[in-house]
Amino acid sequence: MVATKLPSDDGQSPRPRLKRDEKLWSLLPTIDAPYDYHSLSRAETDALVEALDDGFGNRLRCEPLPLPSKVNSGLLNHAFYFHSEYDADERDDIFWNWDENDDAPPPYEWFPIEFSSRRLRIYFENQFQRFCKQIAREKKVVHPLIAKQWASKRLYEKPWYEFHALQFLDFIEMSEKPSRYAALGYMLITGFAGQLGRLVEQYYWRFRFERAAVAGESARKGASAGGKVKAEKCRTQHSVWQNEALKIWANRPKLKKHAVAEIIRKQCDEEHTAKHIARYLTHPKIIGREELLTEPDPFAGSAEDLAAKETRRKIELFGWADSVLGLDETELELALGDAVKRFGMSRRALKRIIAARRSKKS
Repeated sequence: MVATKLPSDDGQSPRPRLKRDEKLWSLLPTIDAPYDYHSLSRAETDALVEALDDGFGNRLRCEPLPLPSKVNSGLLNHAFYFHSEYDADERDDIFWNWDENDDAPPPYEWFPIEFSSRRLRIYFENQFQRFCKQIAREKKVVHPLIAKQWASKRLYEKPWYEFHALQFLDFIEMSEKPSRYAALGYMLITGFAGQLGRLVEQYYWRFRFERAAVAGESARKGASAGGKVKAEKCRTQHSVWQNEALKIWANRPKLKKHAVAEIIRKQCDEEHTAKHIARYLTHPKIIGREELLTEPDPFAGSAEDLAAKETRRKIELFGWADSVLGLDETELELALGDAVKRFGMSRRALKRIIAARRSKKS
């Protein structure tokens, strides 16, 4: 493991401070401030954003201005920098056009993503020192070398990222030193800088938003599961109502749907109104018009006998269709094979009845 330098014991970097970094130093959380292993506090986030120093335009002696309202940066809170007086009415023109008294390009032409190893070191040294203090509070006394070992083993937690960020910064600095193998040094710097850049982006998004995203996803899954349970319970209840209605219509086929619903409400002691129950009832003459059994022989008996017989067969058919709704594909195929012989219908017609029943209950 390559040694990673730590900041001094008072929490301040041993490197000289630059005037440009004064704001960053002022935003750094104090060494004794609470440290969380899994999320960034508001103070940590503000310091990290300042360390990244992203934005459009030349920052030298300029004030940050908000982006034009039509520029959609999403969760990225970038600004643009300009040295003239800020006028809200002129913001769009300032962002998109040159200044007459300046040879510099307009702010929008500047690439907004910055990378300053100096400022990143200031931030991550402060963060790692805070981690060491937190470990010392928890374990009473801990040597810095032990703290580094612990950080390297806390995979994907904040100290793990902070420890490796300092490692890559050290690797880059060592690779910058004059060497007879200049090409190798260039390759190393390129690789280390790329890894450090990816690490910082993961650190930024993971510890700012991941916890909220995971909580939101869990809530969504919980709501979805609850909705499915409720829907399944309602389907079962609606099936009971429909089966009761078919029995009633078998003996009294001319009853209106609302009258049947009122009988079901009284028989089943339902808390729902008859109007509500009636919404989920379908008269056997309406259900699956194209999927019904073949017409009975009109000379086989009286009209009343034929109607009663047809209704009973429909009740039997629809009861069978309801019973196979929860079967998987293999089980359904076996059930269809038996039903073809039982009802004297084709598989296609039976599948249409099943689809109609499923649609009715969903």
